[in-house]
Amino acid sequence: KKVISTNSTLVSGSSNLTHFPILVKLTDDTDLSTTSVGAGGVGIRFTSDGTELIDFEIDYYDGDSTDGTVHAWVKVPTLDYDDTTYIYIHYGQTGSPDLQDGPGTWDSDYRGVWHLNDSDVASDTTIEDSANNFDGTAQNMADDDDVTGKIDGALDFDGSNDRVRIGEALFAANTNAFTISVWVKPD
Repeated sequence: KKVISTNSTLVSGSSNLTHFPILVKLTDDTDLSTTSVGAGGVGIRFTSDGTELIDFEIDYYDGDSTDGTVHAWVKVPTLDYDDTTYIYIHYGQTGSPDLQDGPGTWDSDYRGVWHLNDSDVASDTTIEDSANNFDGTAQNMADDDDVTGKIDGALDFDGSNDRVRIGEALFAANTNAFTISVWVKPD
């Protein structure tokens, strides 16, 4: 296992955040090779104290027999706003079952989480929701709309008629306030 530490100066606010998903990115790490974590990174685990498993979702994994890269969303039990928070990544379990849990990572405060890293958006139009299975549908998208993003894949919208349609079931009739957060890189 390895320790991962946070930088508290990047945590906004004046109180600790609880059950907060953070992005962990490790690049070209020899401990994340397929010989250490199996194909697709299935042997990767995260713990809060070295033993207590915590929920996570792998957004991207690429590895071979020498090293690997992972981008994972990890639900930290307590993210300290004024001190370093420590979690651990575990590896070496090549035959273990995949324990990542997207819905567990995104608790009930998140109605939907769409990473937009689906490939073949022109032929497979389902845009998967990691939180609650409110999958979206890509409309009017072409194969070249699957592009590289800051974390993993992304979609390139043409500004005209490309869209991802999300059903109205996501927005309950009694919903009177909500926040939408989007990462965008305009042309």
